Amino acid sequence: MGVLSLQFLRSGVAHNRPDPTQMREGELTMNFEATSKGLFFVDNDGGLVKVGPVEVSTSAPNSSPEGEAGNMVGELWYDENTEALKIWHNGQWKKVVQEPAGFSGTLLTDTQIVTVVNGIITEVE
Repeated sequence: MGVLSLQFLRSGVAHNRPDPTQMREGELTMNFEATSKGLFFVDNDGGLVKVGPVEVSTSAPNSSPEGEAGNMVGELWYDENTEALKIWHNGQWKKVVQEPAGFSGTLLTDTQIVTVVNGIITEVE
């Protein structure tokens, strides 16, 4: 007797998201390409939902879509350019933690001393 294998609809193409109009509620699809992997399903409002790791890259997730365009509310991205964690909300990428407005002082990291005046970095040692 053979082993029964179950496979989801899948793609190995970067940023190839499924078209939610071609899926049923609760149907699972996946992208296993290393830079844009994730598991997807359609919610009861017909919206596409991504379940998966935070994308870590210099460009926003799905900025050059091969499949379904756009992003989902709550989707996370670590922007390597700005070294900021961002979340998709109200149609745009927003930093998860904003810099305090008007902060002045000295910040210490593992390797640097950073001087900030009115929210602007003025010196890095």
